[in-house]
Amino acid sequence: NRKDSMDGFRKSINSRFFVDKSMLIEAVADKISTKEKWICVSRPRRFGKTMALEMLSAYLTRGVDADRLFDNLKIKNTVCYYKHLNTHNVICINFNDYFENLSVTEGIAKISERLIHDLKQAFPNILREEDDLILCLDMITQVSGEKFIFLIDEWDCVFRFHKGEEQEQQQFLSFMKLLLKDKSYVELAYI
Repeated sequence: NRKDSMDGFRKSINSRFFVDKSMLIEAVADKISTKEKWICVSRPRRFGKTMALEMLSAYLTRGVDADRLFDNLKIKNTVCYYKHLNTHNVICINFNDYFENLSVTEGIAKISERLIHDLKQAFPNILREEDDLILCLDMITQVSGEKFIFLIDEWDCVFRFHKGEEQEQQQFLSFMKLLLKDKSYVELAYI
């Protein structure tokens, strides 16, 4: 949802204790469509990972007008600011929404179902009956040349919610590998 891509960051900016971490955008944008396009941020809870992800979503997502959100932030004064501003297909997912109350199998199925639904709406002339997520993404890139940035929050929740369930954890890791590793449709993966 394009509106959602700005709402979280807008709330952060309007908060009493907002810290400008906007220069992260420059560091991340330099990795788009490079061999360094897979970024995994491992920090303690309450470190601002979600806020950073919401900021990246607001900045990168095509079809939104987030320019004013960055008016008083450091990134706005850089030479590269406008290069990636609202120009990318962004898939933003919070894995807590899918794995907290579902099995890994059910969570993966729900993610796939919702993303396929959104992709069919965004690319109706390319996707019609396809129901395999990876095939849908690959087909979009092959036909249109469009690629995707993946912003994934709480990627490690499976290991918290499904502690000791090694088979489920392996299934999740296989899903992540199949979705992101060496795929031509991935411009950037930030988890």
